[in-house]
Amino acid sequence: MFVHGAIKPPKPYKVPTIEEKGAPRYCRYHQFVGHPIIACQTLRKILHAKIHDGTLELPFKRQAIDEDPMLK
Repeated sequence: MFVHGAIKPPKPYKVPTIEEKGAPRYCRYHQFVGHPIIACQTLRKILHAKIHDGTLELPFKRQAIDEDPMLK
């Protein structure tokens, strides 16, 4: 499933159509209409596992409140 640290999606059962790819419930990981990618539990588990074992690190962006707690 992983190729050089990248997440490789499974092979689709059928090639999705343009209409399917534009559907709001299209999952780009599974390549079918069923749930949106934001709700994909499989991809979520893969990402959490990569974060846990240290192969994926999310960038930390400092917020303005961190720089100056008493904003002007």
